Amino acid sequence: MVVFLAALAGAIVGGLITWLFSLWRTVVEGQAAARVIRSEILENTVKVDLALGGKTGDLTLSSEGWRAHRLAIALLLGEAEWFELCREIGFVRQAQIWIDTFASGNAQETAHEHLQVWQADLRSQRKVLGDVEYGGRLPLMLRLLRRNRKAEEERLIAKLRSVEEHRGKQP
Repeated sequence: MVVFLAALAGAIVGGLITWLFSLWRTVVEGQAAARVIRSEILENTVKVDLALGGKTGDLTLSSEGWRAHRLAIALLLGEAEWFELCREIGFVRQAQIWIDTFASGNAQETAHEHLQVWQADLRSQRKVLGDVEYGGRLPLMLRLLRRNRKAEEERLIAKLRSVEEHRGKQP
């Protein structure tokens, strides 16, 4: 009986350690994703600055880092933060059109204003991602524990698919 209880206790402790390691890994991967996406946003805001300043050349905006790492960051953001970030990253294609109008000399005042607003919104998203990137791992782990991860993950994936479907319908 003692051997059985010792084996059971060992299995429980082993399972708990495995679960904590998985939680830790989710946080570390999310922080790395935040760094990549945050760097990409910084690069895009610099390119918008250049376009607004009249510079031309290779001012192609990117969302590759976002596409590659969005699921890792999704679990560490609240739902409102997540959808705001999705919205801002979703404007990359439209912002590229506005930048291209600057390069062709056909820029309208509204394009200039829209780029300025979008750039300010991106800067606020950089702060949100910075909070994740530089936040303590333990508080982020506790945030994950308070959520129903499976249900939230399924909701986020479904909404991400709907955003992608909507984006695919745009010209």
